[in-house]
Amino acid sequence: MNDQSSNESFEKLLLEEYNHMAESFLKNEELGERRVDFFITLTAAVPVALIAILKNEIGLQDGNVYFIFFVGFAVLLLFGIITLVRMTHRNIETDKFLNAVARIRQYFVEQNDAEKLPYLYFDPYEEHHHERENIFNFGKGGLVEMVACINSLIVSALLTLLTLFMIWTFCPDLFKTYNNPILLIFPVIIFFLGAWGTQMQYVMKKYDKKYPK
Repeated sequence: MNDQSSNESFEKLLLEEYNHMAESFLKNEELGERRVDFFITLTAAVPVALIAILKNEIGLQDGNVYFIFFVGFAVLLLFGIITLVRMTHRNIETDKFLNAVARIRQYFVEQNDAEKLPYLYFDPYEEHHHERENIFNFGKGGLVEMVACINSLIVSALLTLLTLFMIWTFCPDLFKTYNNPILLIFPVIIFFLGAWGTQMQYVMKKYDKKYPK
């Protein structure tokens, strides 16, 4: 086999690999979006279902209402944590696909006229990787941040319900005296920030492990 035939075979292989990586990237993105869509649908459905079950059957002064909601939100949080882990992994896989495609594009650019590089929409020399520099920001507001935000709301609901249940169980008089919902704002905010920071710390560690600085 001469050099020209060998080069043509290699370029054909590169093109096939390029198409495979591009298709894998799209499938990975679509799968991630479907996971988040399912989680959002579940997040909206569970509270509505619980409220419908409890409506006109169990009063708010009944301790059972807290236990039932706690179990429902706990199951929902489990799905949320799994979704966050998968979406973090998806972002890393997405970077791998994009960088693989970019390397193939680099080859064809270098084998041809490099002056045509400015006409490419995507720069083949750009490195793709997800990173976070601060845990208390929403970054680019991607799917990972969206899932983390929903999880934080669920954690806030769980811990608030647990707090109310403890007060109802051990200090019923205090519960009856200070039952103003406005008093729940501060613990809800604290629980939310704690859950958000914990999740983003996890995401940062996963990114840093894959892309050490």
